[in-house]
Amino acid sequence: MRHIFSTFFMFFMFFMFFNGYSQVNPVSPAQGYSTMIEGNATLKTNETEGNIAIGGDLIFTSNTVYQTTNNTAGGVTFPGDSRPTGLLVNGKIQFNGGHTITVNTSAWVKIGNCTGATIHDTDQNGAATNTVINNGTSISSTPRILLQTQQPSNTVCSSNLIDFTAAFDTMRQYSFQLSTCDENIFFSDQNGNPLSDPDEPNDNTKIILASNTVNILNTTPDALDNIQNITFQNLSATSPIVFNIDGGTNDISWVVPSFAGVNPRYIFWNFVNTPTLTLTGGNTLEGTLYAPSSKVIKSNGANIQGSVIAAEFEHNNGEIHDFPWEIDLTLCPSTEICGNNVDDDGDGLIDCADEGCLLTISSVNSQDLTCLPIIDDGAITVNVSDTGTVSYSITNEENYQSSNIFSNLGQGQYTIRVKNTDGCVTTHTSHITMERPTCIEVCNDGIDNDGDGFIDCDDADCENFSTEQIGTN
Repeated sequence: MRHIFSTFFMFFMFFMFFNGYSQVNPVSPAQGYSTMIEGNATLKTNETEGNIAIGGDLIFTSNTVYQTTNNTAGGVTFPGDSRPTGLLVNGKIQFNGGHTITVNTSAWVKIGNCTGATIHDTDQNGAATNTVINNGTSISSTPRILLQTQQPSNTVCSSNLIDFTAAFDTMRQYSFQLSTCDENIFFSDQNGNPLSDPDEPNDNTKIILASNTVNILNTTPDALDNIQNITFQNLSATSPIVFNIDGGTNDISWVVPSFAGVNPRYIFWNFVNTPTLTLTGGNTLEGTLYAPSSKVIKSNGANIQGSVIAAEFEHNNGEIHDFPWEIDLTLCPSTEICGNNVDDDGDGLIDCADEGCLLTISSVNSQDLTCLPIIDDGAITVNVSDTGTVSYSITNEENYQSSNIFSNLGQGQYTIRVKNTDGCVTTHTSHITMERPTCIEVCNDGIDNDGDGFIDCDDADCENFSTEQIGTN
């Protein structure tokens, strides 16, 4: 049995990021759960055949009748347990009505916050029975969670078994980097001819997959809405397909098309930047639904055949069948986008902490002060090798100017900083020190060269003058 817990996961992710791994299974942060939700999950009807992990609350509705782990309890057995945990809720249970959520295949349940929940493992006669979790004093009270085994009551309330924040930060990063991959496949008509306008494909499309490679198709919500049927040709474990769907920051309501030539284990739907994704229509979604930034609302009565990754989830109808994604994908290189609080290039550094967001100071030139007259006439010129709007500072991080030339400078030490429009500051590796040179009295030019009030032979410096103190007059 596999023991999975947060410390191991964090060590694994650190090792992977900083040792140059470029191929990952994008659902691996789900740690063995076929359905993983970062926040709250509302379960109304019908079922998920595999296990499910919920980072927020599990919410009952007025007509909840639901089943989990119908086909498998999964392989997530926590240390000290004798059975896999098929339903994990990191938050609490909101018993808002409805009837029963049944946990099958003798799987166990973990609840992070048991406030308002009562755990029953004996019936009204005191006899041992399968575990029931509800908010009443009677084991028969509904709404309830009904197990098909007797789980020790002291093992139910367990918090922070999975770091959902870390898992979803990683999956959002994977989702973004996959979306930056160049597409290598296209929609075609039934004769294999590429469609002229990828945003307006005809109703019946075909995708002819290249062999021995991961096929990437970047598309839009509008394109998907215009498709009633997709036929896959050559789909296999060695020729899977990744759909990247970026709708900007708009919600998507998707009438799922019908599919032919499918194996759901080899189809991956990556939704990027979508706040809310609603699945409608009467067709089954074939493949893994990967939407780590989205609230997913499943309103249609058909099924999902694959893993489900979502920020929030409302399961109002249909089933989730257990076809987990098991293929490693290469994360495409990407450039850090400064200011979005995302590690876009996957180097472990975010925004201004990433060198890609910093300006490069190519040179710093300084002009020393003159010895006389005694005025502040030093100057510093800062040059950067980047384009765009740059602000410059030589004093502190609050005092910037648009010009790269600083003049009328006095003695002192100056720290060179440049700042771009994203607010990212680059500091020069060394300080610039301005000093006034010591003036030497010239003993025969009629000028008080060292500024002490004495000229030529009247200056004590000329009593034993050197040859450099003899002028040309």
